[in-house]
Amino acid sequence: MVLENLLKIVFGLFLIVLGLYGLVNWWGSFLILIKGSIPIFVLFLGILFVILGFEK
Repeated sequence: MVLENLLKIVFGLFLIVLGLYGLVNWWGSFLILIKGSIPIFVLFLGILFVILGFEK
């Protein structure tokens, strides 16, 4: 049980380091991805508010 939790923590730390490395090296691509995802997020948020507006 303790070994299982330790492996989860080590794997989690590894993924954090790998993610930070990816953000540093591909920062420009990351910003393009964020810019591209904002309109679709706003669209889905608008649809959600319209649906919630019709419910009583």
